[in-house]
Amino acid sequence: MTTVQVNPTQAITQATSPIRMVIDFFVNYWGYIVSLIVIAVTIGIAYAFYSILKKERLERDSEAYANYNNTVADCKINCNKLWVKANYSFVNLFWLGIPFKVSEHSAKLIDADRQLMGYYRGHFEAQDGTINYLVYKNKFLGIFEEQFLIKIPKKVKFVLGNIRKPTHSKTKNIIDSTKYKEINFKEFLSTNNWNYDIQFQAIGVQKISQFYRTPNFIYKDREVIDLRQHMLNTINDDTWRLGWERMVNLNTKITRKAVEGNPYVQSRKQGGEIEQDNQEIEKEEEYK
Repeated sequence: MTTVQVNPTQAITQATSPIRMVIDFFVNYWGYIVSLIVIAVTIGIAYAFYSILKKERLERDSEAYANYNNTVADCKINCNKLWVKANYSFVNLFWLGIPFKVSEHSAKLIDADRQLMGYYRGHFEAQDGTINYLVYKNKFLGIFEEQFLIKIPKKVKFVLGNIRKPTHSKTKNIIDSTKYKEINFKEFLSTNNWNYDIQFQAIGVQKISQFYRTPNFIYKDREVIDLRQHMLNTINDDTWRLGWERMVNLNTKITRKAVEGNPYVQSRKQGGEIEQDNQEIEKEEEYK
């Protein structure tokens, strides 16, 4: 039986050779690595400024977008921090520890088939009778979250049809009435107390307006409930209220500027001030 002798120094060298190769790579190409990081940071800052300017322009020109932006801000303010778990990923060590990558363990919004609808980033119950969830599902360039809003109603009344009831009155023999059915959609949601995942009795989500999506809620027989008209009425009402507020503020500014720029009004104002000063001077002379 032959015995193979291994040099301890050689064994240590072989074990540490991958680490040495990584260190040599950073030593030889550190300039290129720093340049790439600077370029990436510059692109990120430029994209952030562009996004801010674009949002300001859209918010100024569109009441619908301003209302959407306010809803996003309210979701972030009322966010449940326990439901957001985005941990640091050790993959970031490959680019000098800069946190480009996160390990996502936040609460998930899932449908009846347990398909992912989005990762939780905030929610709140609005005074217009809706519940709003801020979520994301994909990332732009693997870094920037592409967030969107899911808006659902709390309760909705559906018209089932008209009912004609006979009466014993001589003047009116038939009474027309409408039968309604109210659905509480909060009963279509369930929250897991262990990982805070929110499951909807729905099949996916549908975009019902320019900035909002709504789950396709289903009955037990998997028939989809049509909420388009109700949700559009709610969204349009909020947009109209914001537009009316802006119009009142704009008219107030225009009226104030018109008064300030009217020479007749200014002359009358100055004349009244001069007359008041003269009266005060005359009173002072009388006391003397």
